[in-house]
Amino acid sequence: MAKAESGPGPGGKVVRAKGGATPPKAIVAAMPGCAGSAWIADSNATNHTTAIPNPAGSSPPSSLTVYFSPGGDPSAAVFPVAWSWDNHLSGNPVTIEVTANRISLQIFSQSPLHGVWSAATGVWTTYASGYWAAVACK
Repeated sequence: MAKAESGPGPGGKVVRAKGGATPPKAIVAAMPGCAGSAWIADSNATNHTTAIPNPAGSSPPSSLTVYFSPGGDPSAAVFPVAWSWDNHLSGNPVTIEVTANRISLQIFSQSPLHGVWSAATGVWTTYASGYWAAVACK
């Protein structure tokens, strides 16, 4: 389970996963030619690249979705990454690079690892740690 703390962002909160947090269930890619990666643990502690092996195999995928989850239990929420980068709210990844062998997420330490907005509450929730996964189709 994640622990909430006060933090940046209008009406927002920073959520940090407690040690030992577990990733959600694996993403099942049911379409022919599609495959999913394992969940990769990450944080925004440093500027770095998080590499996910390309689940499509040895060629750049024709379709790709990157997912974020704060984790905490097998039924944790999973968010597809929408390309709308805001330094303080939506957070990382800043850039997604795709090659035949890997998907590289460029992580900026001065931004949340990821952020989500709720229309019901009008509040941003930002995360300092969590998990990434990808589904790629040939």
